[in-house]
Amino acid sequence: MLKKDSLTQSLCLTEYKKEISLLREKLFDKQRQFRDKRTSSLLLVVGGFDGIAKHDTTNTIANWMDPRGLSTYDFSRNINSELERPEFWKYWKTLPAKGEIRIYLGAWYDRPFYEKAYRNIDLKKYERYLSRIEALEKQLALDGTIIIKLWISISKSEYIKRIHNLKEDPLKRWCVSKTDEKQALSYEQFKNSSDHLLEKTNYSFCKWHLIEGDNAKRRTIAVAQVFENLLNCHQNRRTMLKKELKSTLPKKNKNVYVTTSKLDLGKHLDKSAYKKKIEKYRRRLHELSIQMIKKDLSTVIVFEGVDAAGKGGAIQRMIVAFDAPRYRVIPISKPNEEESKYHYLWRFWKHVPTNGMITIFDRSYYGRVLVERIEEFATKEEWNRAYSEINDFEEQLLENNTAVIKFWIQISKDEQLKRFRARQNNPHKNWKINEEDWRNREKWEQYEEASRTMIELTSTDFAPWTIVEGNDKRFARVKVIKTVCQQLEKAINGATV
Repeated sequence: MLKKDSLTQSLCLTEYKKEISLLREKLFDKQRQFRDKRTSSLLLVVGGFDGIAKHDTTNTIANWMDPRGLSTYDFSRNINSELERPEFWKYWKTLPAKGEIRIYLGAWYDRPFYEKAYRNIDLKKYERYLSRIEALEKQLALDGTIIIKLWISISKSEYIKRIHNLKEDPLKRWCVSKTDEKQALSYEQFKNSSDHLLEKTNYSFCKWHLIEGDNAKRRTIAVAQVFENLLNCHQNRRTMLKKELKSTLPKKNKNVYVTTSKLDLGKHLDKSAYKKKIEKYRRRLHELSIQMIKKDLSTVIVFEGVDAAGKGGAIQRMIVAFDAPRYRVIPISKPNEEESKYHYLWRFWKHVPTNGMITIFDRSYYGRVLVERIEEFATKEEWNRAYSEINDFEEQLLENNTAVIKFWIQISKDEQLKRFRARQNNPHKNWKINEEDWRNREKWEQYEEASRTMIELTSTDFAPWTIVEGNDKRFARVKVIKTVCQQLEKAINGATV
């Protein structure tokens, strides 16, 4: 059983008001310092099966603090845009930026708590869901997010008494839901579910604080004290976390053809064969895209490769087959000022497609293990753990009926030089090349090593990489469209993409 964070003695009204006044002043001051530093974000998760106490606690904290940079979310009701995306999308979308605070009611803990209490969950799925929670909290904590988890507990007698009193009050009976009444009748069931959940998710890097909820005054002070104490020590805690949580690399996929030096970059198509094949596969791709819409399946297509590999040209030739309102092409460059305030995956979660839609990334989240690795924008620890984080992200897409199709377009160093010079000498294309491209070229071998490691560690059964021989643009474009057709066919037929 977890230890409760509560006061050991009751307080008279005068003492309570004095304590509250002092805590409010401290919290407000800590929040101001936290916001001004902008080095971390803060996520407060308030759980428990006493919905009334959860809301009271949340309202109290929100009213005590500066509303600027503070928002509260209740995820108990899903809207269509949430239902059509992976479950954790709604949490990623609302994460706090550095210097900001978010309060989540229940958050990702409500589902396993209620489903286990109602005995409406498969044990393997339950354990898998908890593993996903652990992975998410670890990602956020290592990125600098302070996660404070409060669980409001209440005794059976007090819970039943509270429900009864509220139902007797004409002005407050609306507060009592059918769920509250069910929980009162099956208290032991819900208590067992909460005890099990807390024990399983009381991670060393993100512990639960069990708050005694029978007495409102004591509950309020206990919550405020936990909040204030953790804000005090968060900087030291972050340093400890980095030492405590060592990233583990996913297993290499030995079945992937990644030795770019052995690729046959001489593959080509003449103009006549190209026209016939590209029209054939475009027609097929158009038919498949309609089937994807009918089956409520979405698609994410990722394009990576060295500069001037032909990513943009391949995308242009492919999207001709799609209905224009059904796709979005997302060009990715270095994060802007706003994006830099969040976890690196945040800006990609924003673009997760709804049912029937297609998101095409022209460069992607793989920049974390490519350019950010090579240019040292990310530390070795950060890009090392990104492989597993990316695999987890793509697996969540797959579980939400999203086909994930990934291309690495490879060209030779000589071919790149030829294309660079052609761009320089063409007034209509010289905007495509700059000093950064030439600097990247000097690091060719480093990019080869980084891309090889990336493909070995992130080419999974559910989201394999396709390496495209890109020296001949016609051959590359046909291979891309043909591969998309093949992968969509697998998705439609229910096979793992």
